[in-house]
Amino acid sequence: MTQNDDLPLGSLNHEFYATVKRHRHRVAFERLSPAQAGEVTFGEMLDRVEAFAAGLLHLGLHLRGRVALVADNRLDWFVADRGTLMAGGVDVPQPRDIGGTALLRILRHSGSRIAVVEGVKNRQQIQQWAVEGLLPRLHHVVRFVEEEEEAVGPVPELGFGRLLDLGRSWLMSSPDAVLTVAARSHPDSLATIVYTSGTTGSPKGVVLTHGNILHNIRVIPGILDLNARDRYLSILPAWHMFERTLEYILLHCGATVIYTSRRRIKADLKNARPTITALVPRILEMIYQDIQKKVQGAGGLRRALARLSFAVSRARGAALSRSRGFSDDTACSGAAFRRLQGLFTSALLALPHALLDPLVNARIRQALGPTLRMAVSGGGALAVHIDEMLNALGFSTLVGYGLTETSPVVSVRTHRKNVIGTIGLPIPETEVEIRDAGGDPVGPDTTGLVFIRGPQVMRGYFRDHALARQVLTSDGWFNSGDLGSIRPDGEIRITGRAKDTIVLLSGENVEPLPLETSILRSPYIDQAMVMGQDMKELCVLVVPDSEAIAAFVRDSSLPGTTLEDWIDHRPVQDLLQSEIRARTSVSEGFSSFEKVNRVHLLSRPFSIEDGTLTHTLKLRRNVVMERYAGVFGPLRDLSSGSGYA
Repeated sequence: MTQNDDLPLGSLNHEFYATVKRHRHRVAFERLSPAQAGEVTFGEMLDRVEAFAAGLLHLGLHLRGRVALVADNRLDWFVADRGTLMAGGVDVPQPRDIGGTALLRILRHSGSRIAVVEGVKNRQQIQQWAVEGLLPRLHHVVRFVEEEEEAVGPVPELGFGRLLDLGRSWLMSSPDAVLTVAARSHPDSLATIVYTSGTTGSPKGVVLTHGNILHNIRVIPGILDLNARDRYLSILPAWHMFERTLEYILLHCGATVIYTSRRRIKADLKNARPTITALVPRILEMIYQDIQKKVQGAGGLRRALARLSFAVSRARGAALSRSRGFSDDTACSGAAFRRLQGLFTSALLALPHALLDPLVNARIRQALGPTLRMAVSGGGALAVHIDEMLNALGFSTLVGYGLTETSPVVSVRTHRKNVIGTIGLPIPETEVEIRDAGGDPVGPDTTGLVFIRGPQVMRGYFRDHALARQVLTSDGWFNSGDLGSIRPDGEIRITGRAKDTIVLLSGENVEPLPLETSILRSPYIDQAMVMGQDMKELCVLVVPDSEAIAAFVRDSSLPGTTLEDWIDHRPVQDLLQSEIRARTSVSEGFSSFEKVNRVHLLSRPFSIEDGTLTHTLKLRRNVVMERYAGVFGPLRDLSSGSGYA
């Protein structure tokens, strides 16, 4: 390793060299990709990163030159990412399956000079665009997968391994070349342009600096008690700031990264011995549903025992939260009696919990993740009932909050204060305010727009200063566009997105997320999206849970073999109608105008492939609304008829 004493402390490049110096012989990556075995130490990782950086310099990358990374999780993605920064460049990450139109727009808008690409189709498209003169700034394409055939066109191509070889040869004659360039980076140097997934509109290029990202690296390890013994199971896309920054943070601590995929995550949670993983709410929902299905399918005595254990664990968890002042009714002053009541209840439930936990909860933990000590949830709101259940079962689920524009972490719950239903306290040096529509701060427990100020807040949107001025104030506050409130004890809640707010014809404002979360508590419903903008009443698109509906159909002796057949049966429609009514009623805390009066059943789920979900499994509401805009037609109350579109 080259000497690095002259690198500025505020540079990601300095952080990387210092990390390798501390952990040179430890294993950094245990797999080269989700499907490819192989161990790589920190020292070997540095060799690859420096070689890649030197290769980019050999190809003519200049300071602040943009490098597009179009690929999914793999060690070479990380090497390309850190190598680009080491070469003084700026990376522009995107997933392998990005659509052609979006890829062309991002390559052109970012002015990328080099594209490191996985997938023959992507490279063929790039070459065709170059033929058409649409990419005049692009001068090289690097193939992530060496064996892939070369795409013919005007832009020179070379394999990833070939680029590393060129870099190593160049370093033999100029051993300090990379270090010299890396040393030019400082806290204000641009590190990456991340184009957002666009859940409600066109993607925007978020500009993040070395200093933005370093803030998370500096403060998160102490908050989450991370260390070099940790083993991190990586499933989320590496080009997303949530996953990318967590990898930076875990490697900074000397931990080992293990790549997995949605197909093999269950096996890897059990067999790869991870201590930490990061998941989006949708994956945690799937884990929760899997537990519920296994319990439902168990024998009568085992099912009853499991339900009793869940009830005791949940009640004890709620009592412990109350005794520690974490629950809503103890978050303000004058609640000593309720805290004492919680302490008494938790003590009363201690013995039954101790008896039941080894019989039920411990077996579930052993089956799902015997070595897992925490799961960090981010990228969206986690339903309270899932939050309660997972923590009650002994899975320490720490919910965090952030955006691409905040590098990303703004707040996170901790082991010491894991308050269900919140996103924790702001991390150090970070301020959060709740403001009304006029921009004035509001008091505790009042819902408004979430404003954020701190070292992690972006510099702006690439080549779009007008848009940046709409969300960044002159004194450094960022309007997140999220709706939330702050409890008297400082814990933050997020209740939805301002752009998602539905305004009915009667003028009432409705937040769809709480309704959808409640609807999804039904074991018969897999996905749901509430609609109703400029309508008289609310409607919902529902994807039924195929396994649960199959069991209902079988028990009811109904014909058909597919979900498409089953949703035409009136008993199935009535079942789902009653489930939705029960979970959106006044008794569930909803107002009368929040009653969902129309239902449209879908036989195909929302997915990444059809463009209705982002890669972090969030609904692209604008796409869904456009696709299903005409399904409801004239509205009428369920009580007067079917209610189904």
